[in-house]
Amino acid sequence: MPAISFLVNGESRTAVTDEQRPLLDVLREDFAMTGTKFGCGEGECGA
Repeated sequence: MPAISFLVNGESRTAVTDEQRPLLDVLREDFAMTGTKFGCGEGECGA
């Protein structure tokens, strides 16, 4: 599995995960950032 690195709220983060896994899941499950929410998935609701 590949490692992805990115900056979240000014802090460097790295996750080793399946590249098909949604970023939302990585943020919520791996980094305990439960404030991150899923909108409607259509781009119509303005979430």
